[in-house]
Amino acid sequence: MIFNPRSGSTYARQLSDLGAIIAIPGPNGEQDPWYVFRNLNQRPVSGQLETVKEFAQIRWLDNKTESVTSLCQELGISPAPVTFVAFFPAELEKELYRLE
Repeated sequence: MIFNPRSGSTYARQLSDLGAIIAIPGPNGEQDPWYVFRNLNQRPVSGQLETVKEFAQIRWLDNKTESVTSLCQELGISPAPVTFVAFFPAELEKELYRLE
């Protein structure tokens, strides 16, 4: 998978097309709960505090300032956090395994 993190709109669309949900650190920093955003097509996105420790999906962490900032600007998340985690559905994992 190749993402285009320089364009927030493209990055958000790519994540959404893959069925991703994203989570950013909540009020406790790196500990649960996190703010979870399930509909990346909504502007601004609406998130809720959830515990992500038990999320079983494959995950991907982005902590590159440029890409995190561009995505958060597109989604209307302010201030932008230093990192976010994208969680992908099990179906995507199965499809990637099949393609190997």
